Order: sequence, then C-alpha cells, then structure tokens
Amino acid sequence: MTTTTTSTRDWETIVEGLAKVQFRKGEVFYNPVQAVNRDLSVLVLQDFVQTRRAELEEARRKRELAAEAEKRELSGREKAFNSIAQEGFTVLEGLSATGLRSIRYKKEIEGLGKVIANDIDDTAYEAIRRNIALNDGVEVDASMMDAVEIMMKHRTKQTQFHIVDLDPYGSASVLLDSAVQAVADGGMLCVTCTDGPVLGGNSPEVCMYRYGAMSMKGSSFVHELALRIIMASIQRDANRYQRVVEPVLCVFIDFYFRLFIRVHDKKVQLKLSPLRVGMLYQCLGCYSYEVQPLGVKGSKGSVRAARVSVGSACQHCGKPYTMTGPVWIDRLYDPDVVKRLHGTLEDEESTKSLKMKDRVKALLGVVLEELPDVPFYYNMPSMIHALNANSIPLSAMFATLASHGYRVSQAHTNPNACKTNAPLELVWDILRCWVKRHPVKTPQVNSSAEAILSKEPTLVQVDQINFNAKYFPPGRNKDPKVARYPQNPTKGWGPGTRATGKRQAENANEELGEEQKRAKTDDDARERAES
Repeated sequence: MTTTTTSTRDWETIVEGLAKVQFRKGEVFYNPVQAVNRDLSVLVLQDFVQTRRAELEEARRKRELAAEAEKRELSGREKAFNSIAQEGFTVLEGLSATGLRSIRYKKEIEGLGKVIANDIDDTAYEAIRRNIALNDGVEVDASMMDAVEIMMKHRTKQTQFHIVDLDPYGSASVLLDSAVQAVADGGMLCVTCTDGPVLGGNSPEVCMYRYGAMSMKGSSFVHELALRIIMASIQRDANRYQRVVEPVLCVFIDFYFRLFIRVHDKKVQLKLSPLRVGMLYQCLGCYSYEVQPLGVKGSKGSVRAARVSVGSACQHCGKPYTMTGPVWIDRLYDPDVVKRLHGTLEDEESTKSLKMKDRVKALLGVVLEELPDVPFYYNMPSMIHALNANSIPLSAMFATLASHGYRVSQAHTNPNACKTNAPLELVWDILRCWVKRHPVKTPQVNSSAEAILSKEPTLVQVDQINFNAKYFPPGRNKDPKVARYPQNPTKGWGPGTRATGKRQAENANEELGEEQKRAKTDDDARERAES
C-alpha cells in the first residue's frame, strides 16, 4: 500500500498505511519523509505488544499457581495486573499534529486499548478530531494539553501508559524527564530527535544543557555518537526515579534519530547503570579513539568508580585527545528483537500496510550485521585521509581482520565504518601494509601520518594480506539487487518546514490569493493592450 497525496489550493489529503488524514496546508506539521519512521514504529510496536502480552500471561500464570499453592485468593492488585492484556495496551502520542500516527497505531496494531493523540496547538487538535471522524470514528481520543503536563498527570502506576511516543520538531530533551515517569513498568518509550547539528558538535554548550553531555565537532562517527548521547540522557532521567532502561532499537535514519526503549522498575539493576556509560576520547589527528567507562565492577556485585586508563594524548600519533560525554557504551539494540522484526517483513500479508517496507528491511538488515557489543567504529576514509593515502578496499580490511580471528561489521550509520573488536594497532598495521603497496608522498614533519608510518607493522606483514579479498558476513544476502543503504528517493529528503498554525496559514493563503488576483489583472491588462 502506498502513500497517496491529493491537494487543492487550501487542503491536503494523505493516505498512509490504513489511515487517511486531511489538513490545511501549513497549519499542522506533516512530513512524508517520516513515513519510514511511522512504518518502523508500527512494526516495532506490533512486536512489543505480542512480547509484552506473552510476558504478562506468564506472570499471570505464576501468580495464580502461587495463590493456589498458598490456598488464597488473588489480591485486587494481582487481578488488576492480570486484566492488562485483556483490556489492551494504552498509548500516548504526545505531539500528534495531524493524528496520523495514532490513527495508524490503532488501525494497524492488534491489542491496543485506549490511544490518546495529544497536541497543545488548537489547530492541531481540530485536525486530530477531524481526522478521527475521517477514519470512520476510529477509537482514538483527541487531547489538547501540554505534552509534559499530560505525561505528569499519568505518572502514577494506575495511570501510566504502556506506550509513550514523542516525535517533536527538533529536540525531545525537555520531554524526557516526564516521559520516563509516564511509561508503565515494562512499557515502551519511543523518541525521535531531529537536532542533529547540536548533537553533532556545532553547539556543544547547547548539547550540554539539553542532554547533559558535550558533543564533539569533527567526530568520525557523529551519528552513532549522537545516539549514545541521547541514550545516556534517557538513562539518567530514568535512574532519577529508580528505573532502568533497555534499548530495543536505536537508529539513525536519513536526518533524525529514532529510539525504542523499554522502561523497567528493576531497582536491583540500578547500581549497574555506571557500567553502561563512559567518556569518549578521540584523536582528531588520526581519528583513533578510546572509551573510558565511568564505573567498574567491584567485589560482591558492587560498582566503583573506574580508574583513568586513557592518557592525555593519542598513543598512535601523539596528538591531543578531545573528550566528550558521558555517552552510552552498552548495546543500542536487542539482536533477538531485530531478527524477529526482519523476519516479520518477509510476510507480505501482515506487512502490506507498510509502504516503506523495503527501506525498513534494508535498515534492519544492516543493523542485524552490526556488532552490538562494540561501541563506535573506525571510519576508513578518515583514517586514510590522515595518512594522505589511497583508499583501501573495505572488504580487504574486513577479510584480514576476520582471518586473525576478530569480528567485524559495518554500521547502519555509515557504510564506510569498520566496527570491530580487534585492537587498533592491528588496524593501523594493515593500513601501514597498504601504504607499503601503494606508497605516499613523504609525510609532513610532526604530522599524524609521519608518526604512524614511521613505525613498522608488527602484527601482520604485507605478504600476509590479500588486498583483493572479498568478505561476506554470515547471513548477508549476496544478491546485488538487494539495497543495503538505499538512496533517498527524491530531492529535498529532509526534516521539512515547521507548521505555522492556523492564522499564519490563512494569511499566507490570503497573500497567495492576492498575488494570483494581481497576476490575473496584469494578464488581462496585457491582453487588452495587445488587442
């Protein structure tokens, strides 16, 4: 099923998935580019509802067996907990705009109960109500409140939502504290952020007050770093309320970051939170990096502050490190969930409403290959640039690392990434061997290239490397027709323009109407003059 757009001078009608929405141009925000986001969200939440229902059913069975063994009746709280799966899972979309996402969720995800499409803007609220009616009165509740306010009103255990979805225009940082309180135990928090320039280091001071971390300009893995900054921020907000987070799928798509995170009341795991964050040190001379965890395991399950293991300068080229963080250094996705999602896309019938299925499948396929336990990666073009050398075939680097017994993969954020558990010295030795085969000009004095190329390779020699070798990770589809990093389908594939609201949209339409009237008057005048 494809997205269909029809428009008149003032109105646009969109058909996406099983939903149909209509709105006045410019009044509320709609971005067709984010159809990938919405299709992926439907897919992830379908899986979550099935998984959570199974978890609740297993918990119900254990409670009933325990009550039977103890010869007692179930308590009121136990009965209420047992009824969740039967009543359906509750959903809040905090910034709904047109109501499209909420309507799609209700129509395409089986097992949902109450779904609230909320927006503080009165024009958006009117659009949501109109679109609910347009979809045969689908059971979605329209709400007009501040997103933080509605989440704070639902932070008690009796009123929390099983799914909270936040897709703002820009940063979600001001919403995260209330969001982690509004999600039920075991529930799903879905977050979109589009403030890539801030997370990418253009304004590190802004990143600090939004997310509590310094971003880094010039990083060779800017998008993964951004994801890990957001994830660390969400954990910090959740920990404040003695809650822990579990990333299900955190990805960079086109121009935005999309995170699916389960939130749990597992106080025992709280003390392990320092193990999941750390500081990143990157050399902007040769693009080597090191990760310094904030905590390490102590005796008897305790956690203590880690000793500094990173020097002030890069051990490979001697240039100073740039420090950023704290960042998330644990996995960004659950391999089992991603494998299920990828498999679900093979079923044409159950996924026929997902118009962007091919792009979603390509994304999940690359994520499946990505090493989940290796934070960050080596950017081959950046490292080659540091040496002023010719480009090395990525496949040759991968094959050599694999032949030495190390794991290696690309990254979904960058097709030129080399994500590996191999020591960096081996990576540099392979590049030294490459330069021996393809000599470069004498490096400048005191440059990174001089420092690195002045050392002889020790872990591998030139005659041990086949630079024409091909590498295919286990399970990869070798069909060249299957895109792994699809190109943008149209020009202007970006974040779109912020909605102006009803009054400004009306003014714009009035101005357009006056321009058209003036143009017609001028045409009539020219016709009279010519006659």
